[in-house]
Amino acid sequence: MRDFIKKIIYNLEKHSSHPIAISLVKELEKYSSEIELKNIQENEGLGISCFYNQDKYMISSNLESSELFDIKVTKNNLVVAEIKLEDEIKTNTKEIITKLNNEGYNTYLISGDSYNKCEIINRKIKVY
Repeated sequence: MRDFIKKIIYNLEKHSSHPIAISLVKELEKYSSEIELKNIQENEGLGISCFYNQDKYMISSNLESSELFDIKVTKNNLVVAEIKLEDEIKTNTKEIITKLNNEGYNTYLISGDSYNKCEIINRKIKVY
């Protein structure tokens, strides 16, 4: 079942141009065998959905429990998988931020992510 859900994610997200979808497709390439999805619809800001056989699948933001998982996959409106995403911070980011702070610059973290995700990044790179 787990591999099948990964195939659904791969085959559905490859129809999206969203940066997270592109990352998921790249990560799940080994599950790239084609399956026939029907009625693929991407609703900006809401997610992407399709039908496989008679079942409706949807990949969307996980707003209900966003503290634990970032994305949910539903089958007929029941959650069948959840995905946790982690930001990749470039290796020299902390050094650059520290140098700017030491030179008197005020640095800020501006993000569309949740407060908790920003706090995790802030602890890693020490933006003040």
